[in-house]
Amino acid sequence: GIELARRFESSETRTLNRVIECLSQLREMIQAGVLPLEKDWQALRDLPAPWGALSFRLIEYLREQGAAIIPTLHRLEGSARQERRARAEAQVQTAQARSQIVLAMSLVPLAAVVLAILLPSVADRLELWVAVSTAAFFLNMVGLSTVLNQIDTAVRGGLRSEEKGWPAQARCTSEAVLAFLRGGAPPDQAWMLAVDALHEVDEKLAGVWGRTLWIEPGAQTLTPAQSRFKAWGGGLRRILHVSLMEGYSSGERLEAALTSFSDEWNFRVMDGVAQTSTRALRPM
Repeated sequence: GIELARRFESSETRTLNRVIECLSQLREMIQAGVLPLEKDWQALRDLPAPWGALSFRLIEYLREQGAAIIPTLHRLEGSARQERRARAEAQVQTAQARSQIVLAMSLVPLAAVVLAILLPSVADRLELWVAVSTAAFFLNMVGLSTVLNQIDTAVRGGLRSEEKGWPAQARCTSEAVLAFLRGGAPPDQAWMLAVDALHEVDEKLAGVWGRTLWIEPGAQTLTPAQSRFKAWGGGLRRILHVSLMEGYSSGERLEAALTSFSDEWNFRVMDGVAQTSTRALRPM
């Protein structure tokens, strides 16, 4: 199962490996007392969205404010590792279903060839047999493609294909809010800076979260998966609201909320993947 999962390793997983390597290299250089060169910061900026754009923006802000960079690099690296681990677990969970689907794709042409050899009467109507076998093969492909799409949707947690980056974007934006706060920005400004950076990557998720702390996003028609991300942003907003009204630091509560939201999302994804894989294997 693990070997098959590696074969199905997605471009997103390869991207996460690159992100982790870049963040780890920067963190280790700074911890060793080595000043990163401009090309090292450029490598961070050139990472695929959302990691490159959001990470570079908040690290640049921390550098301008003279704030500590290592904690933020460490947390970003941890978020990337968590994202990679969640994807790997989902791929392993679906590996058996995918292998069964690959096997099922070969059954129709194999059965057609075997029957054509074993039944001499088939040779008398070979053209008709080929036509029927071809039609059956394509119908089989359509059904199996539908099952594969269901599995891929489950791996995305029910999000559409164009929204598959939302978990990483939500994690990065949450880390950005925390980093801007530690850099000295007030809570409302930290939220605005983070969501503005998110807007450059994904306007839809930025619209779901809302640009300001004090004005809730307008009424929106959202899918259940999208609603979970709205609840994620809403939870962070409430923590910042309370911190402003009561005048206490919200860093620890934000960290706890980020961990809670990430764990809840990963649990829902794994539960959906397990159920979908079971349904896919049932008729096989």
